[in-house]
Amino acid sequence: MDLLVNVDFGPNALFLNDRNGNFLDAASVVGFGTAFNEMGMAIADYDRDGDLDVFSSNIEEPFPASPTLTKYSVLLRNQTQNFIPAFTDQSAIVGVRRTGWGWGCTWIDGANDTHLDLAVTNGWLQDVDYAVDQSCYFNNTGTLPFVEGGQAVGFADTRIGRGLIAFDYDLDGDADLCETNSNDIAHIFKNITPNAGNWIEINLVGSAIGNPFAVGAEISVTAGGVTQRRLVSAGTSFLSQEPYRQHFGLGAASVVDQIAVRWPIGFETTYQNIAINRVATISYSDGLIPDMNLDRAFNVLDVAAFSKAAVGEPLRPMDTAIADLDGNQRVDGRDIEILVGLLLQ
Repeated sequence: MDLLVNVDFGPNALFLNDRNGNFLDAASVVGFGTAFNEMGMAIADYDRDGDLDVFSSNIEEPFPASPTLTKYSVLLRNQTQNFIPAFTDQSAIVGVRRTGWGWGCTWIDGANDTHLDLAVTNGWLQDVDYAVDQSCYFNNTGTLPFVEGGQAVGFADTRIGRGLIAFDYDLDGDADLCETNSNDIAHIFKNITPNAGNWIEINLVGSAIGNPFAVGAEISVTAGGVTQRRLVSAGTSFLSQEPYRQHFGLGAASVVDQIAVRWPIGFETTYQNIAINRVATISYSDGLIPDMNLDRAFNVLDVAAFSKAAVGEPLRPMDTAIADLDGNQRVDGRDIEILVGLLLQ
């Protein structure tokens, strides 16, 4: 895992993990080093190309009608190749630069059509130019640019917005919005989109000790020929916490072909042919439990059995299948690392 940091009044930071316990700030090198007034952050695979992109809300300057902006909200498309990080600013092409005095932001599949829309709350109490700052809803139809339709969808209030999250508060299968405001009450915007598509919500259960909500896990859902990806995260949208349970719109798909969960400790579990329009709970303990010595327990005694496998001593086929935690068709030191991570959980 790497670490992204939004910075107000200074350049952002992107601390890259070198896998040896060290982090290097490479924001300026990889395209994340803008020095605007970044506030909220929303991370998602908006273009469905298999990697995670980053939206950062900002204070738009000048505001409201200047054709030339010196500061704006930034959408960074992830174009990493061969493990070399790279981001390019796509905010103008996608049409999401202009968000006023931006604060909380979130990705939301409002129509359950498999395309993530973008919602941004905004507002400033002291400046007359920002007193009529309307929150924004950028509709993603699958073609560029997105269309700002806050007024049309009922999310164009002029309160002094701060926090914003998307979550299915009424458990009816579509994502709603919750907005907090400065010196004002919070507001929930119920999703009443007609003819919305099918859906599935995935609730991951991590370790009871250390990471019960599986923060850092990545979920891929394939249905109807489309693969969507989500990151279970903490501390993104401004002054808000996105829900750990992940919502996926499925469009017209009648079944989920596959769910793949890449757990933060390094191994992956997959499930096929999952029923739709429901909440699916998946626990890391439901997946690969490497009980190598077959004592019906998972403990440090299994490390010895893993070590035997790693040095090439004969194993039964079933043991090899259990021990290959990273799926590279062999048992080696990397599998032991994953096992130790499991034990630490």
